[in-house]
Amino acid sequence: MNYNIDDFKINNNKIYINGWAHFEKYKIIIQSGEENKYLDNYTSRYDINMLFHEKIEDNLYGFKQEVEFNNKIKKVNIYIITNDEKILIRTIDNRKIINYIRNIKKILGKVKRIIMFLWREYHFLVPPKMWGKYFKIIFNRKQKLEVFNPEIDSEYNTWLTRQTYLKDDNKKKNITIVGTEKHDYIDYVIENNLKEIISKINTDYVCLIEGNIKFINYFYSELNSVLDKNYDLIYFDNDLIRNNKYCSPNLKPDWSRDTLLGVNYIGNCIVIKKNILKKYADNNSSIYQILLNLIGKTNNIMHISKIMYHDYGNIKNEIKEVEKYLEKNNIKAKVKKNTDGITNTISYEIIKKPLVSIIIPTKDHADILDNCLKSIYEKTTYKNFEIILIDNNSTEKETFNLIKKYEKKSNFKSKRIECEFNYSYLNNEAVKISKGDFIVLLNNDIELISGDWLEKMLGYAQQPHIGAVGAKLIFEDNTIQHAGIIMGKGGLAGHAHYGKDRSFISHQFELKIPYDYSACTAACLMVEKKKYKEVNGLEEKLKVAFNDVDFNLKLLEKGYNNIFLPNVMLYHYESKSRGLDTTPEKQKRFVQEWSFITNKWDKYIKHDKFYNDNFSKDYDYMLK
Repeated sequence: MNYNIDDFKINNNKIYINGWAHFEKYKIIIQSGEENKYLDNYTSRYDINMLFHEKIEDNLYGFKQEVEFNNKIKKVNIYIITNDEKILIRTIDNRKIINYIRNIKKILGKVKRIIMFLWREYHFLVPPKMWGKYFKIIFNRKQKLEVFNPEIDSEYNTWLTRQTYLKDDNKKKNITIVGTEKHDYIDYVIENNLKEIISKINTDYVCLIEGNIKFINYFYSELNSVLDKNYDLIYFDNDLIRNNKYCSPNLKPDWSRDTLLGVNYIGNCIVIKKNILKKYADNNSSIYQILLNLIGKTNNIMHISKIMYHDYGNIKNEIKEVEKYLEKNNIKAKVKKNTDGITNTISYEIIKKPLVSIIIPTKDHADILDNCLKSIYEKTTYKNFEIILIDNNSTEKETFNLIKKYEKKSNFKSKRIECEFNYSYLNNEAVKISKGDFIVLLNNDIELISGDWLEKMLGYAQQPHIGAVGAKLIFEDNTIQHAGIIMGKGGLAGHAHYGKDRSFISHQFELKIPYDYSACTAACLMVEKKKYKEVNGLEEKLKVAFNDVDFNLKLLEKGYNNIFLPNVMLYHYESKSRGLDTTPEKQKRFVQEWSFITNKWDKYIKHDKFYNDNFSKDYDYMLK
């Protein structure tokens, strides 16, 4: 069930309520004392269409109304009725003592956020000398700017006016505008004759447009500043025009070939070299088809990360275009149209069923380890795997007995390494004795959810252009622990959508399709062994934290893409066997590892290629 109350206010005997419910038919009832009031003002909410990736059209998802009662309001219950079911969705208490308690909860909530921020994603407590920075971040955070809430269109438009554009030389140069609809800025209208139009063009670049768009005032100034840099393709951020308002900004990642197979995230307007267009376009080619044809052919692509045009229409995303691309390039894969009707999921056929080596470092906590191993053996549908258990200083009898039990299996072996805990060293040593062509790094506190996890991950890991393949990790309380890593989050790197419900739907596409990220966590990570060795494995100077970030970025530097698969889910019980880093020695080690990453990978911390610079590094996928 999907609904939300965006705003409510109580003033004596009146209540103002604003929210939405994603149902075809529903009613909202507000109850105060013995009185019941039915809302009668239901409106369209195009942002909810966008949120659920539906066609933009009129609906009655929204409700907004002021309701008056006969007596002063002390307590309000809000119900939703749908399919003859009455559900309590919110209780609002207006009494002073309750408000006092609510304020205390807000304070405690801030304290909790501080603790979570200090805990972070890599299971450490931040050294005292760093606390000041994090307290400042927590308490100075501004109100979140929700990208898809039409009630704050004015705030988005204010944000838009703060964007800076080049304002000189705003004249069209060396470019011809070609579109599917006739407008005053269009030089040629496509009528199944794109090849013929290209032959008439005498400029080096073509701006190709589908549908109806509106350029920003200084579109040509920005474009002219990069046209002489000889890019094959240029694309831009954009937003939508609804009811004469600008809304729903589409803030895009840099060139992401795997993401593009799942959805045309680039949109309805591109600038492309004429000779490239001539080579890869037919008379009736769509923009999406042309973009797919460029995959693997060029990386000479420029993404201008500014709102450069306003779009009246919707992005078309035909599954047949992806199927045509796969067939043309002899790629063995299936395309499945997702339930939203817009995005696709690609499943690659596994070639030759290679051996996969699953490496699990561990220390004691036999119950946790047994839960992990049992789930692998009982649920995994891909059978050609081996498990290499690295025992690092276990002392408990239960652990040794458990290892002996599993050593009876032909595809299980263990190696004891007695040394100070060094995650990178332990895994590197395990890779040396592995027999598989593909490696899975796996924590001992993982439990499978998806039985076909190896097939899905292997399908991508075997692709020549893919480096690391990550999975969606879920906490025991069914909230998200990992859904890709955002560089620069929290000052260095952090998990995307950390703490959100496992069923959370992002307004971007990263939780719906295989999605390119700069990095994924090594708590569950697959990579081809030869690529692992090509980048010299995990950096052993990074004993505990950030070794996976460093490893992913080394692959990225080599030209490989790292990808996150949201349809591969596992439970992660988070480092129960290693404990906290609370000693001065461990805090010193953490500071050193932090410094190592910031010195080595500063360019990715400042600019994550797969996370738009206009998004906040404090709140995932929200405007700065």
